[in-house]
Amino acid sequence: MSEWQLIETAPRDGTTILIGWFYLPGQYSIHTAMWHQTEKAWCGVHTLFTRDPGNQPTHWMPLPSPPPPIDSID
Repeated sequence: MSEWQLIETAPRDGTTILIGWFYLPGQYSIHTAMWHQTEKAWCGVHTLFTRDPGNQPTHWMPLPSPPPPIDSID
């Protein structure tokens, strides 16, 4: 799996990624999201994350590969 990267390097082409807000040690929030071009904000399945510059995600990483189908597990 990839390492966390600074949010400024995240794709803004509609790709779903993991975004994270990392606060103090042990305090964080992680969501799946994609960049919403019209709103100019990160959006999740049911959430449009704030455009407040003080409450923006700090990091991102690609989604991991999905697991194999159930019927192919040994």
